[in-house]
Amino acid sequence: MPSKLDWLDVSDLYLHPLPDSVGVAEIKTISVKGLLENVEEETERLFQACKNQGVFLLDLTDHDVGKKYLNEMVETVRIATHIFQSHTLEEKRTYPTRARVGIMDKGYIAEEITSEGDVKSHEVLNIPNYELFTPGAPPLTLPPWLSPHESLFRNVLVSGNRIAHAILGSLESQLKMPEGTLTSAHRLEDPSNDFLRLVRHPGFGAREEGERVSFHAHKDLSSLGLLLAPLPGLQVEHPSEPGTFKWVRPEPGTIVVNVGEGLQLLTNGVLKGVLHRVVRVPGDLTAVDRVSALVVVRAKGDMPMLPLPSPLVPRLSEEQKKRLVETSDEWAANKLRALTAIRAKEGKMLPRELAFVYREEGMPVPVGI
Repeated sequence: MPSKLDWLDVSDLYLHPLPDSVGVAEIKTISVKGLLENVEEETERLFQACKNQGVFLLDLTDHDVGKKYLNEMVETVRIATHIFQSHTLEEKRTYPTRARVGIMDKGYIAEEITSEGDVKSHEVLNIPNYELFTPGAPPLTLPPWLSPHESLFRNVLVSGNRIAHAILGSLESQLKMPEGTLTSAHRLEDPSNDFLRLVRHPGFGAREEGERVSFHAHKDLSSLGLLLAPLPGLQVEHPSEPGTFKWVRPEPGTIVVNVGEGLQLLTNGVLKGVLHRVVRVPGDLTAVDRVSALVVVRAKGDMPMLPLPSPLVPRLSEEQKKRLVETSDEWAANKLRALTAIRAKEGKMLPRELAFVYREEGMPVPVGI
């Protein structure tokens, strides 16, 4: 697709194509129009992509609902680029995270800082669903440098949830689930720790050869991730070659949709959460900042993370039945605790993880962490 669409110019974002010399993942492109209009052929293609790879490109250009969402995401990436570049680390840290172990759905995070005070690997800004949409929640308080964009952030989350419902509704149909089985568990107004995340992976400022991992390989603790990343960097694991990662080529007019580990649990492995990571592209692109926008959609917080009713979803094995039943919130928090324990054992804990440990023990977090 050209970087200048007939109705939206994105040439300022798609400045650096993926080099032809690298291995590119073969990923299906799904039509948002086909999903919104419940076209059987398209919902079947979606189902196969989620079963076999856990990732696909979603073409947003063939329906007004998709075009609206694409326009909002494009504007969000532009605003994120400006925010990250125009505010100091101290200013950005005035937007605090929640003091808890769990999904980081709110606040600014920069975990690795150089001795010169620059962000080393990545920095993120999280805008939470909870304060914006859940009845009875306190109002969202954003710092002055972020609050002018609240209306756009709200629109992105509303549109993202609508797109997610088109995907989830199509999967319900293909899985022969009762209508609403998945969509009712992912309502915008239910507490779920959904969020909009703005991410910057800084360039090195100079050309370098060789790949460097900027964000480690992981599966998302979510149901779906809707990502607009105009510059290369995302890699996904090859579905039949564990440990082999292939590049995802950015395509103007599309977003990348990742299946998260949550949908994998709710379908007992029928749908596959994709293992993915962010890597700096070798050569000229190592000097370039990579800014992206991600909408994360999770099951509501009190949802039991058990296989949902479907003739295509296997029943729990005897071994699985012995495990403690966790809600969506408990599952995510326990996964993060386990990850923190592993990193502690390896001596690789990040400042945020150290702060978690202090809070879990009821101790004050030392200054500087």
